[in-house]
Amino acid sequence: MFLERLSLKSKIALGLISSYSIYAAIVVYKTNSEIEKRTKKYHQDKDGVARFGPLVVLGRYQNPFYEYEHETLFHFAYNQVRKLFSVKNIVNVENSTAWRLHMPIYKPDFFLMFNNSKIKNDINPEDSDEMVANRYHSIPPLSSRLVFTWLGQSSAYIQISDKNILTDPVFNDHIINKRFGPKRLTPSPAQIEDLPTPDIVLVSHNHPDHLEPDSIKKLSTKKNTLWVVPDGVGSQLKSNGVESSKIIEMSWWQRQRLDEHWEVACCPAKHWSGNWFIDFNNSLWCSFILFKDQKPVLYHMGDTGYQQDLFESIKSQYCANQPISLILAPIGQYTTSKVTNHHHMSPTEVVKVASFFNAKKTMGVHYGTFALGLEPLAEPRRLLAEMAAAEGLNGVFPGEFGQTVTCKI
Repeated sequence: MFLERLSLKSKIALGLISSYSIYAAIVVYKTNSEIEKRTKKYHQDKDGVARFGPLVVLGRYQNPFYEYEHETLFHFAYNQVRKLFSVKNIVNVENSTAWRLHMPIYKPDFFLMFNNSKIKNDINPEDSDEMVANRYHSIPPLSSRLVFTWLGQSSAYIQISDKNILTDPVFNDHIINKRFGPKRLTPSPAQIEDLPTPDIVLVSHNHPDHLEPDSIKKLSTKKNTLWVVPDGVGSQLKSNGVESSKIIEMSWWQRQRLDEHWEVACCPAKHWSGNWFIDFNNSLWCSFILFKDQKPVLYHMGDTGYQQDLFESIKSQYCANQPISLILAPIGQYTTSKVTNHHHMSPTEVVKVASFFNAKKTMGVHYGTFALGLEPLAEPRRLLAEMAAAEGLNGVFPGEFGQTVTCKI
């Protein structure tokens, strides 16, 4: 009787909702069953590579983490509406002159960026440039020099020796589009045209706050730029003009040699992918560790939740006996909902990661750029600084927009 009273459109909608609900239940069941099987095996052999390998269920990637609450489209829609109203209040309060005083924008050191391979250590007798010697009094020699500039969210421009690296390129003032996308609260301190051509672009996943079509199109004109991305993201690059020969797609635990001195490893991350409902988890998400002469010099974490067993496996596999020179760690969006809190790390967890990996430098990123979480916009920055100080970790600090930092790898 109930169905007979429904209109045709209502019946179709009910059918779609019922079908998707059954599909979601099957995905959750199969995913949890596989996680349970992997976890039992891990307790026997401690093989983290097998436990945290890519997991595909019914044609889509899933997270192989027991504490991850698997998000359905119902969760996704609810959280977007909830954030829309909650974030509006945060932005009204903090997107102001007072906010800018808390979060200043610095001008990147373009002189250093464009002359990085030419600037020598001031103790080098061959360095006859007095201005360089005075300006960069303690700069390390090129062979061991690391220069990095945070540009907002997870975008950073990094120079390691003579190699230029760009991470998760997002420079526009809006995510997705000007009409519907969240507006950037802190403008990018530089545009692609302002920066030296990157040799490598590392993309952790295809969320619009980590990869945007405009940046892909601009960078596609750079003939010598190599893209390193997780499986499934290559098609988005190709559709925006990047040649197939300039794309390396990787899966978790793969290690790829780039040239005589450089390698990159694709590591698991606790997150998800997709721009729209239809491409939800169609592509993989990941983090990357970059190596120079076998030494881990950069850990670009992208977006990931905290999982101690995972980090132990990554350390054992790639950097058991060597500290990582620089970790780019996400410190924002840890307060969203019960489901999505597992997608990101809190400042407390980032401090744990920095200490565990014995990183020389850990810069907190992924905060203060867009209002995508429910925590106060300046809270991640404050908490990270306080907790790092309490633990005596001088190398752990929140990123400053546009500020160029130099250290030794």
